[in-house]
Amino acid sequence: MLPYFFDKKVSNSVPLWVVKKGNLNEWLNNNPKNFSTWLKSNDFNEVLGNFLTIPKQSGKIAGVVVIVPKKISIWSIAHIPVKIKNKYFVITGKISSEEETKLLTGWGLGTYRFDKYKKKNFEFSSLYISKKVNWQKAKREIEATFFVRNLVNLPANDLGPGEFEKAAKSLASDYNANIDTVIGNDLLVNFPSINTVGNASNRSPRLIDIKWGKNNKPKVVLIGKSVCFDSGGLDIKSSIGMRKMKKDMGGGAIALGLAYMIMDAGLNIDLRVLLPTVENVIGGKSYKPGDIINTKSGITVEIGNTDAEGRLILADAITEANKKNPDLIISLATLTGAARIALGSELPAVFSNNEDLISELKLNCEKQEDYFWQLPLWKGYEKHIDSNVADLNNSGNTSFAGAITAALFLLKFVKNKRDFVHIDAYSWNDRDQAGRPIGGEASLLRGLFSFLQKRYN
Repeated sequence: MLPYFFDKKVSNSVPLWVVKKGNLNEWLNNNPKNFSTWLKSNDFNEVLGNFLTIPKQSGKIAGVVVIVPKKISIWSIAHIPVKIKNKYFVITGKISSEEETKLLTGWGLGTYRFDKYKKKNFEFSSLYISKKVNWQKAKREIEATFFVRNLVNLPANDLGPGEFEKAAKSLASDYNANIDTVIGNDLLVNFPSINTVGNASNRSPRLIDIKWGKNNKPKVVLIGKSVCFDSGGLDIKSSIGMRKMKKDMGGGAIALGLAYMIMDAGLNIDLRVLLPTVENVIGGKSYKPGDIINTKSGITVEIGNTDAEGRLILADAITEANKKNPDLIISLATLTGAARIALGSELPAVFSNNEDLISELKLNCEKQEDYFWQLPLWKGYEKHIDSNVADLNNSGNTSFAGAITAALFLLKFVKNKRDFVHIDAYSWNDRDQAGRPIGGEASLLRGLFSFLQKRYN
């Protein structure tokens, strides 16, 4: 059982009256007259998210009324557990099983706080799990999101490549998945660009490789950029630009969270998760602007900027993923500032040459209220990643269209370009919203799982 939920009714539980906007008068007509009087005396308006505690004549709580949209959102009551402390609520209202499941999920996500390093100084209310709720679905989404948020929120001094590998091993062990790690000389020989990026750190770079499922099922590969800290390398970031770079392993965290959901649900796929895991720091073995490096694919790359390291480590992982001709490769990365300039912090950029795939993904993500925006793989911009001395340049010759040129760079390493999706996400909440506190975020996690579940089950 997750905290702040209960599945057996308790004597001190009270109703949480969920009233769809436009139905308040009808609800009042079906309840005692003093309810209407109380709402009027408190100037209660039928505005989305508004809630009010209604007392009994004895002074005890009769319940809490909250206004929700006609089309209920996962976030409709996610603010309640924070605003009202230490109460036990039972959802009451004319809502479907699917709607109540959404409300429970949002409630759970609204109880997240990263408290590993701070004395717990918050309290939440709890919500009843009724028989009509799909608790397995809600629980899986809450747990996976918390797992991702916790990883992204960890500071780099406590989450380097080794600690990230331990988290991956723990997850793999829970579901009897196979896990291998390529490190040291094996990494140098077989994954040269991963080794190059992480070689300056005293915390060794590595490729984490998880396999789960049956060989005769459709092959799906998740690739997650796992840069546990990104200083920018010799092309060093500003202090402001470096401040949140503990989150540069967000793509890897989301890939692990998605793997958790896939394995927990038992999807009919042959799953592989590739996590190129490094720190991009400055040291005696730092790679330098102007270097020409080898990649696993044999493609040579001129280093235009050491702060464009993510695409280098992803390139080797993509080459590895190509080996068994997977049905689908999904790349997840906090890859470019350009995507954030174009779309802001809350809207991931998604790239694919397969419009049917994108349409299917969009439909599922929108149903889960996980939104993204498609950006084009515009071939006309390939000229920007040309090099006079190597096959490619990792940063290109222009500051324009950086998210697109980064995606085009990755596409150069993909064997079957129709079965590839690249997601450039932020993995962070810059503002506090219901169910989404400031800090690490599992961008597109629910939508991606829904897409894979629909596609392969």
